[in-house]
Amino acid sequence: MMVGLFWGSYLFLRQLSQWRIDKRDLILQLFFYVALLLYMCHFVYFIGYRSVLFGTMYGVMNLLMYPMFYWYLCELTGHPLRHADVVWMCVPSAVVMVGYPLIYYLSPEWMPYFRWVQRIFFIGMVVYVGIRGYRMLRAYRVYLDNTYSDGRSYNLLMVRVLLWLFVVFSLIALLFGVLGPESLYTNWHTLPSLSISLFLFWMGYVTTQLTVEAEVAMMEEDVADEAGKVLSVADKQLCEHLERLMEDERLYLNPVLTIVDVARLLSTNRTYASQLINNAYGVNFASFIGRYRVEYAKDILADRRYGHAKEAIADAVATSGFTNEQTFYRVFKEHTGLTPHEFRAKALREI
Repeated sequence: MMVGLFWGSYLFLRQLSQWRIDKRDLILQLFFYVALLLYMCHFVYFIGYRSVLFGTMYGVMNLLMYPMFYWYLCELTGHPLRHADVVWMCVPSAVVMVGYPLIYYLSPEWMPYFRWVQRIFFIGMVVYVGIRGYRMLRAYRVYLDNTYSDGRSYNLLMVRVLLWLFVVFSLIALLFGVLGPESLYTNWHTLPSLSISLFLFWMGYVTTQLTVEAEVAMMEEDVADEAGKVLSVADKQLCEHLERLMEDERLYLNPVLTIVDVARLLSTNRTYASQLINNAYGVNFASFIGRYRVEYAKDILADRRYGHAKEAIADAVATSGFTNEQTFYRVFKEHTGLTPHEFRAKALREI
């Protein structure tokens, strides 16, 4: 309960200090306040108090958490919230809000069956949000890799961690959602409560540290693999032009190079340029540019004029088009199978 209060208040104060409303922070703030109310219902149940108000609130808050998490992912990735998503967000909670008190007062003997309706809603919510969230993040990562050369899709690692935490939390919540709230109040009640509290705390930490900026763009969820497609004469000419730009003008040394910049120089649009690189070279835009940057960095790392490996690596990072050392190490290892230190040591031995 205190975790929801802590992060909800933190996000509120953060927005207040910035004198602006950030939609992502606002959604997260609402999410944690919903978690606060849910835990409050658990606490009330734990001390032995029973009422239709808290029973209804428990069912509604339990169903609201997952759609709000999905809404946050939509806002984070710039993905439009579909009408079907809105229905999933509203209808189950509305049914519980209206149905629980009606059945409680008019037909209490039907309450066990209505609880199973709540559990079915819960299971459907977890499955729907989990699958849709995974596909949305996958599509956004592909979009970033096909648009930017600075490796910003790596920032989605934190989002993927968040999704894994969501899956773990869902499994725990699904188990105790099916068993009912009574299952939490046994001799082992601290274990699930502690697990869910840790999830919420780490979720708050991860989401408040994210630096991914949403891109408002329509992204295909199912990206076809067209590598190896037969190229037309015009495509081959564009490839030759692209390679000249890379080798003669060294466009890859620009750390903020995007597919839009390349498309402009090729006199085409960004979609066609991206598809051309995918089809002709079998890689995304970020990997295509990364290959040239790594080759450029290799020459620097193999240069004996540098007295120490750190000097060579620092120069390689600064001049090869990489935005930071972390990205340089990751991309270099992906393309060569060696760390920069290992490559330099091997290159100096072979000279």
